[in-house]
Amino acid sequence: MKKKVIFNAGNIFKGGALQAAVNFIVINQSVIDENFEWYLIISNEVCLELKKLGIILNQNTLRLPGRSTKNKKALQQI
Repeated sequence: MKKKVIFNAGNIFKGGALQAAVNFIVINQSVIDENFEWYLIISNEVCLELKKLGIILNQNTLRLPGRSTKNKKALQQI
C-alpha cells in the first residue's frame, strides 16, 4: 500500500523558497517511487516556473489562486 505524501508549496511566491520548491518538484517528478503517492499544492508562481521548465504535473496537483491563507475556498480545497 502506497503512503500518501502532501507537499505544500501553495504559500511560496518568490525568492529562494520559490527556487527550492521548484527544484524539489522537478527532482520528485523524475524519480519513480512505488512506495509513495505524491500530492502537490502549488501557487501560481510555482506553476509558472514549472511550465517554463516544461514540467507537466499530474492530476494529484492543486494550483491555488492567490494567497491560500486568506482564501476560504482554497482552504476548503486543501
